[in-house]
Amino acid sequence: MRGLEVEWRPEGLRLHAPARELVHQLEKHRAALEAALAAYCGGRAPALDIVAPRPRRSQNELMAEFSRRPELQPCFELLGASLAHCSERGGNP
Repeated sequence: MRGLEVEWRPEGLRLHAPARELVHQLEKHRAALEAALAAYCGGRAPALDIVAPRPRRSQNELMAEFSRRPELQPCFELLGASLAHCSERGGNP
């Protein structure tokens, strides 16, 4: 549970899992999680949403995406720059 990003929303609790294996474990124990959440919230559990991580993208996909960003265009045009490497950190680019 320590690796989860937790988000309270008006419609309920959203858990962002950093790995698909954790999503599987959370789904496996959903009933226990909902019971604990109900106890914490005084008997009525809010909706529980378990969010899987986005699939990792290749370096080529990331470079194509970042090459289109408007804020980088002046660097490309004025300096003749180009992207040499691009990677995801912690699941987010």
